[in-house]
Amino acid sequence: MKNNLTNYDTRVNILIVSIIIILSMVYFYPSFTGKTLIQSDITAYKGMSKEIRDFNKTSEEETLWTNSMFGGMPAYLISTKFPGNILDIIQTGFKRLFRPAAMLILYILGFYLLLVTLGVNKWTSLIGAVAYGLSSYLILII
Repeated sequence: MKNNLTNYDTRVNILIVSIIIILSMVYFYPSFTGKTLIQSDITAYKGMSKEIRDFNKTSEEETLWTNSMFGGMPAYLISTKFPGNILDIIQTGFKRLFRPAAMLILYILGFYLLLVTLGVNKWTSLIGAVAYGLSSYLILII
């Protein structure tokens, strides 16, 4: 009996993760058709991190300071890569696989796992996680 219950739980979890991925992809459907938003913070980031990127192309060491923003600023706040960061590799792969819906998938999936861990029913957890993931502030951050 326990083996059948485990198989059922696994199938339900796979179904719920699939629903989360599909829902996120549908929400970002306009991005998949080539539509984009011009975002001033992304444009500003490219300008602020140019000095750092130029330095990193010509040097083996990572720069930790930039003069291109506010008359000087620690570079780790803008664009610093740390060698050996395994999570960066995982995050980059996840973003490439599910771009542009990757962050929304992580928001919903993370909140779903939290609710399940707290003992909430799986389907109720899914509804709560979708509500959390689609809250207006999180969409603005993405």
